[in-house]
Amino acid sequence: MANAELTGLVEETLAHPTTNSTQFGTLELDAHARSLATSLGLAENSPDRSRRFRQRLDTDVATIQRAYNAAVAAAGTGEVLLPVAEWLLDNYYVIREQIRDVKEHLPSSFFRELPKLSDGGPRVQAVARELVSHCDSALDEEMIIRFVDQFQLNAELTIGESWAFPVMLRMVLLEQLHAICAQLIQELQSTAEVQRIIQDWDSDGRLLLSQHSGLRCAPTLLSLYSELRARGHEYAPAVAALDRHVQSMGWQLTELQRMEQHRIAANQVSMGNIITSMRLLASLNWVVFFERTNRSERILREDPSGTYPKMDLASRNRYRDAIEQLSKRSSASETKVAKYALMMASTKGHRETLTSAAGTTQADMTQGEKTQGNEQFNELRSHVGYWLVDDGRTEVERAIDYTPAWAERGRNLLRKHPHTFHLTTIAALTSLFGVLVGGAAVTLAVPPGMAMLMAALSLLPASEAAVRITNSLVTQILPPRLLPKLELLEGIPESHPTIVVVPSLLGSERDARTLLSRLENHYLANIDPHLAFALL
Repeated sequence: MANAELTGLVEETLAHPTTNSTQFGTLELDAHARSLATSLGLAENSPDRSRRFRQRLDTDVATIQRAYNAAVAAAGTGEVLLPVAEWLLDNYYVIREQIRDVKEHLPSSFFRELPKLSDGGPRVQAVARELVSHCDSALDEEMIIRFVDQFQLNAELTIGESWAFPVMLRMVLLEQLHAICAQLIQELQSTAEVQRIIQDWDSDGRLLLSQHSGLRCAPTLLSLYSELRARGHEYAPAVAALDRHVQSMGWQLTELQRMEQHRIAANQVSMGNIITSMRLLASLNWVVFFERTNRSERILREDPSGTYPKMDLASRNRYRDAIEQLSKRSSASETKVAKYALMMASTKGHRETLTSAAGTTQADMTQGEKTQGNEQFNELRSHVGYWLVDDGRTEVERAIDYTPAWAERGRNLLRKHPHTFHLTTIAALTSLFGVLVGGAAVTLAVPPGMAMLMAALSLLPASEAAVRITNSLVTQILPPRLLPKLELLEGIPESHPTIVVVPSLLGSERDARTLLSRLENHYLANIDPHLAFALL
């Protein structure tokens, strides 16, 4: 093998996975995040790399597993383990949790939706990789939030990217761990390789160095050097031969020792940082992280009605999903969609409320019900949800030149004419079943009168079947939509008193006592000053 190639292999094994990147302080990280946002250009038609992404993950996991197995085997023989191997053995369950989270929370369908760079890799993964590499895998919550915020000063992360960022951090930490584990495998294999090399030392005192592939990496070279020196004076020729071999690659043994010690120490620090960061990622509330960093979320929280921040997570997710959908099929970014919904709620909802109030005179107060209805309607329009998931969405779609997919067009048409669709489908299926029965009767040479009677008699069961099929079809085309809900973490507010009414049939005095006892249990399990219970 050429000396240049051997030199490259030695340098590769001495390289540390994270020290190749300069470690930044807080201000340097901020500047790097802003610079990164301008340099990472998105590609409109990037190739689908989801399979390659999965293969990379599988490769990383396989290497980590091999290193763990090798460390277990070495520990079983009583061999003194390096600190990196001890970290791996003691915290392998933490690593397995991270691997499971990556596989569960980043399916291929979600991966394909993420904005990509020209090489097909997700932009958010590149952002996560830059953060991890420039802090030597030592993450903390405020650092992560600050880095993302600084990045978004020059480029916004989408809602999907904000949700994917924690998974990408785990993915990058696994990449870093893979690099350390690959070197750990070489270190654990070097002991057996050294023994084979010494056994091949011939009677002339010559080491058959060219025959051993293990002498291409620094751990084996240095392990062999230490072993030969420990065996005494009779192995001095072998030490000299090894020294000449190292010098032929342009290195000195003392220099290799210094660099190897630095690599081992750096790997130990990075291994500790990786495990500590994995524990941190497992403990953080990523919903809070998302809501602190996502730009669209910040806009929605300015809801003029003040309702959005009080809603539960599922309801807020429904609004965010609507923003994603509107942005994907229009030229507007997610933040522009959110801003437009906010603008409509701020102007139309409040303006019409003021107009309604200003137009109310003393004479009009006799029309209390009408006035109250108008106020409720205007209050509804001052909520961003009205413009995202309710009747106001149509106006938003027109404003951003939204182009719905054909499937969505069909669902919208069905929602506009539900009775027509329902009754027409039932009638068509019932008629079809009747025709089929009549046709079968004719085929079997049944007299015409009898065939018509059979077809008529089949209409009742056919209509029942048609109703079931139609209902099933509707639920497939139009899946249930979540009703927006308030979270009410601090209980029911005074402005929203609520009563829980249980419709009941009182057949006897005993039934009444039983129902009252159950009602009391409901009350005791849900004590709230603004919540009442009653039997109807």
